[in-house]
Amino acid sequence: MASRMNMQTLVDAVNQDPELNRRGRYYSIQFRLEMDDRPLLFSIENGRLVSVVEDAGTPAAFTLKGSAPAWRQFFLEEPPPGYHDVAAMIDRGHVGLEGDPMPWLANMLYIKVVIDHWKAIHADV
Repeated sequence: MASRMNMQTLVDAVNQDPELNRRGRYYSIQFRLEMDDRPLLFSIENGRLVSVVEDAGTPAAFTLKGSAPAWRQFFLEEPPPGYHDVAAMIDRGHVGLEGDPMPWLANMLYIKVVIDHWKAIHADV
């Protein structure tokens, strides 16, 4: 289960990042990140992370889907090659991109920084 405290810490970290908020000021989306069968829905409105909740039913623009072992490799302090970045994980086939790729491609840096904030606080892995 998602830890409310860790997820609130993630929301706070993202929303207190002035560069990220400037970059995403017009970006609103819902995307899903899945570790095995555990879906986390990220809701972003005008560059602010509104919530991160376990949710498989709400429509999302795209899903980043990988195994729990693959995500654990990513979360290591010094991940092995191919696990150091979510885009590298997609390129190497460790994570799949499902749904519409355009919102991912157009805002990849924003999404990568959100996921890096998650990695930095080790939110509920």
